[in-house]
Amino acid sequence: MRPRELWRTTPFRLTLMNGAVFALAVMALLGLIYQQTAGYLARQVDQIVVSEARNLQVGGAERLPERVTQAVATDSRHVEYYGLFSSDGIWISGNVRSLPAHLPIDGAPHEIHVPSLQPGSRALVERMPWGELLFVGHDALVLTGLRAIIVNALALSGGLILVLGLAAAAALSLRPLQRIDNLRAASRAALKGELGVRLPVSRRRDEIDMLAGVANAMMDESERLLWEVKS
Repeated sequence: MRPRELWRTTPFRLTLMNGAVFALAVMALLGLIYQQTAGYLARQVDQIVVSEARNLQVGGAERLPERVTQAVATDSRHVEYYGLFSSDGIWISGNVRSLPAHLPIDGAPHEIHVPSLQPGSRALVERMPWGELLFVGHDALVLTGLRAIIVNALALSGGLILVLGLAAAAALSLRPLQRIDNLRAASRAALKGELGVRLPVSRRRDEIDMLAGVANAMMDESERLLWEVKS
């Protein structure tokens, strides 16, 4: 059976179309899940960043550099970033040596774009009551892992849908093609002059059987008229 004949069948094209719609629905669902989860994680990271900044401020200005250094040392996952700077931006302590550009000094978390951090990382810069600048950031490793999971799920589900869709379309198209071949064989016999030949009709009563019934009725009428002419 040639691939061109398989493509021309209605079941094959309908199955592929349904598979494409299903694949788009899966992609939309996974995209919505990622968007909602990413928003939730961003809000959680904002709370962490604000809480860390508040905890570092407890105890006054004298031991703030020491507290920043201790916070860096206790970060075993290496996802927290701290920096203490003078009022004119000179580094004092922490694992961040310079303030990121275009990050507002308003004490509110913002998304930052730094080559060393994952996309979606959040950070804030806050001016202390005594004039120093405190930077607190959180790397978006969890969000990056979630993004990788979603992408892998999309690739895997897309491949499975493609393979299963092609297999299902081919399987559903084989039977109609076999019936069409039977109709062709009967039609060739009728064209050769065999009056008693009729197109096969199944019990399904589908569109193929409807057309075969119409053709058989035309053959019956042609045979009747031919016998009348002979008589």
